[in-house]
Amino acid sequence: MPLKRDSAKKYTSNPISGMGDLFGEPELPAGFRYIPDVISTADEKSLVQRFEKLPLKIFNPQTAPAAIIRSRSADEAAEKLAIELVRSPVRDPAEIESAITRLRRQTDGFIMLPDTFLNIHRKTIVELASRYQLPAIYPSSYLVAEGGLASYGIDLADSFRQAAVYVDRIFHGEKPADLPVQQPTKFDLAINLKTAKALGLAVPPALLARVDEVVE
Repeated sequence: MPLKRDSAKKYTSNPISGMGDLFGEPELPAGFRYIPDVISTADEKSLVQRFEKLPLKIFNPQTAPAAIIRSRSADEAAEKLAIELVRSPVRDPAEIESAITRLRRQTDGFIMLPDTFLNIHRKTIVELASRYQLPAIYPSSYLVAEGGLASYGIDLADSFRQAAVYVDRIFHGEKPADLPVQQPTKFDLAINLKTAKALGLAVPPALLARVDEVVE
C-alpha cells in the first residue's frame, strides 16, 4: 500500500542507522589497500610475486554500486606489489562459470568483491576456484570457512557492535545529525590451510603468525 503524504513525511523523519554501502565505504575489499604494508618478509613477497596478474572481478552495478570507487584502493595496492589487475564483469549467474573458466587461462587468481549477488552464489564461486586451481581472496572470513583460500576485510561483528552503539546513543537523545559517519577500524585476515595445500601454496610462518583466523 502506498504511503500517504503525511505518513511518508513522518517516516522519513525517523533516524536511520546503517552499515557498509549505505555510506559509500571506499575500501575493496575493506582494507585491501593496506595489504602491501602487511607483506614484509622475503617469503611473503615471494608468495605474492607468483601472481603476475590478479583479476579484480567487478560485478553487476545494481548489486555493487560502489565497486568502481572501491577498486581504486585495489589499484593502489596492486601498483605497490607490481601486480596487474584485470577486471572481469559478471552480470548474471550464467556468466559466473564462463568467466572463471576464462580466467584460469588468462590469470593466476582472482579477488571476489563484497557484493550481494556474489554472496548468493559464493558456493559456486568457491567450488569453481577449487576445480580450476585458482587462488582467490574473499571479502569475509566465513567464505574461508566454506573452502575459500583467504580473506581480508572488515570484522563484521565489530561493525555491528559499532552500529548498535549509535542506535543506543540515538535512543538516549543524541541527534543523528551530530553523529559522524564512521569507517571500519578492525580488519581480519583469514587463511584456509587445507585449501592452500591443495593449491600447492606454502603459507610463510611470519604471515601465519599474523592471521586472525586459521581454518585447518
